[in-house]
Amino acid sequence: FVYRVLVPMVVDLALRLSPLPNLTYATIVIYGSLLGFLASIRSLAAIYGAKTQAQDIVGVAALVLMLPWLLLYRHHYDLTQIFLFTLGLRLMASRRWRLFLPVFALGCLNKETTILLTTVFAWHYRHELLRLSRSHWLLVAAQGAIFGAIRMLVMWRFAQNAGQVMEYHL
Repeated sequence: FVYRVLVPMVVDLALRLSPLPNLTYATIVIYGSLLGFLASIRSLAAIYGAKTQAQDIVGVAALVLMLPWLLLYRHHYDLTQIFLFTLGLRLMASRRWRLFLPVFALGCLNKETTILLTTVFAWHYRHELLRLSRSHWLLVAAQGAIFGAIRMLVMWRFAQNAGQVMEYHL
């Protein structure tokens, strides 16, 4: 799990700016991620035509459906990943690529499963990709390059740490 560095990096930066306990900063990041997820999922529902009341229902339903999962798996990066992934979906749906790619990069720093956004992108824009849309292929290449560069940088930075390059959980 050494490659999941975003939350520890944010907490470390906050500690350098103000000497509150690190748990305080981690809690702020986690709760901020929860609020960001709620805003992102409501916004995503709005893109697909949901009215305000339906957006509220989607947000509450998403939080309720997450409860069992949150009780079983409590890693500090999980809520941040859910937020960044949902925000990525929202930006992808609205074709806001200049915001999507930095969010994708943050997600890659947070957890390697962010690469699944590329799979969603390829499926969602499959018709454009099949028509050999240069801009869409460049976006796939950019996602691959961002993921690869961040993965290599983090692996290089933590090369001296014990453990394997990849863990299999099947």
